[in-house]
Amino acid sequence: MTSLIPFGPGQPLKESLGAIPDAAKAQMKAGFERLRRGDIDIGTLVDASVEYVDAVFVNTTEFTAKHREIPLKREEVRPALSAVSLMGVVLTNEDMSDEGLVGELIAAGLASQIDTNVMLLIAAAIRQRRDTFIRAQARARLSQAVLPSFRDLQLAVDVRVRTKGDAVSLAVPVAVGMLRTDIGAPDQIWFQASKNDLERIASEVTRALRAIDAAQRWADKERP
Repeated sequence: MTSLIPFGPGQPLKESLGAIPDAAKAQMKAGFERLRRGDIDIGTLVDASVEYVDAVFVNTTEFTAKHREIPLKREEVRPALSAVSLMGVVLTNEDMSDEGLVGELIAAGLASQIDTNVMLLIAAAIRQRRDTFIRAQARARLSQAVLPSFRDLQLAVDVRVRTKGDAVSLAVPVAVGMLRTDIGAPDQIWFQASKNDLERIASEVTRALRAIDAAQRWADKERP
């Protein structure tokens, strides 16, 4: 399963950073470049990145709607959050200085020398929220254990038609969906569903949400 937490027990940081795919490296580098502009409050963005570590996947449209105070375009959200979250994960798992981490990220091709100042600001903000990051990582590891984890669901409506001669004799609307998990390629499951199917799905989701809310209330009460 893919994860924002790429570090194994005893695995050297240089090896872990080197194992990050080139596409992900380019995304994080773009994130640091965007943050270098200086128009985003770093503390606010670090707070938001905890959600990313906790959930691992963030819907960019929902993020921009929820965090209107963070001036990121949809296509800028994931690069920025990935860059900040990686720093948070490393700083809460490795015994190293902020300057040492910056050097490792630059050496691994995840950032440029010109990004040094903004990375030091991010590191300082992360250290102020260390306990929050640690708890988010623990929640992410626990929630992703055992089975493939949900990443995205997209639905569109299609109309199936049957013709008789030159005329349409029958038309039926169906939903076409794509479900994505974290198991790697092929990680997409395509399906179709009727209106009745969608109503059953909505009912099950509502029931599960109520159960999760109840379980969370119990966990919060029982937590030492």
